[in-house]
Amino acid sequence: MTKVLETIASDRLEHQDVADAKEALKHMRSDSPLAILLRKAMTDGTSVFIAEKEMSPEKAAEVLGVSRPHVRHLMDKGLIKYDKKGSHFRIAASDLADYVKRHEQAMSEYAQAAATTQEQQDRRISCAASRLTQQQSEEIAAMFAEL
Repeated sequence: MTKVLETIASDRLEHQDVADAKEALKHMRSDSPLAILLRKAMTDGTSVFIAEKEMSPEKAAEVLGVSRPHVRHLMDKGLIKYDKKGSHFRIAASDLADYVKRHEQAMSEYAQAAATTQEQQDRRISCAASRLTQQQSEEIAAMFAEL
């Protein structure tokens, strides 16, 4: 059974919860999967779910919060690895986790690129605005006020 437990944003953690988790970590092996998960949740925030070794596309869709046809589309494009057993598709939990990691990395890189582009646009606008006379600036402001 696959069940999404919680998505934890690190800024949502209460101070006492963090202290309790740190205390619990002292009693765990450092290479324990639960210890690793706790450390990651406390620092980065992370999606936590319990999964069997393999799952159906339907269960994978539930974990990802998307439709089953979307998961099949991702499988067909080779973005999520899968095995076919008879007429049934199976996705390894590790392959789904790998897809999530790659997807999050790509989204982060996209956001950084978009921010850079916005910064470049802001600099160009600022540079162009510095060349305008006061009268030209007022005329442009008036045009936008009419919109």
